[in-house]
Amino acid sequence: MSNYIEASSISADGGLIQWNATAGALYNSGQSVEEFGVSNLSEVEMKRLNLTNYIEHPASGKVGTFASKYDEHAERNGQTFTVLGTVDPATYDAEECGTMYCIRFADGAEIEAWPEEVETAIVARSPVDCLCQSGHNPT
Repeated sequence: MSNYIEASSISADGGLIQWNATAGALYNSGQSVEEFGVSNLSEVEMKRLNLTNYIEHPASGKVGTFASKYDEHAERNGQTFTVLGTVDPATYDAEECGTMYCIRFADGAEIEAWPEEVETAIVARSPVDCLCQSGHNPT
């Protein structure tokens, strides 16, 4: 059984500071974030450690309404979100999954979302939007 509760910070030597529940104290694990594995960190830990795994994208800043076909995050269906960027394709199987997006909800919660969950922010909604996204100036 692990005594690990949460990653707390990163030390000056680059070691991941974690909480030892048995000892009731923080300790330096001696592992870098990369050695520990970024994928092993929760969204809360990523935020606490000021780690982001998204890349600026033309859709960054666009707003949409969340719609998930999956159980995970289904409670957020119908909520408004803002696209922060795309998830770094080196951190997941981009070829299999397609482009994943990092989004932020109005309450500040950030998640990684599947392409179909963020369509309302990515896909043009009107002929004018199509022209704007194409860069074509009709005047």
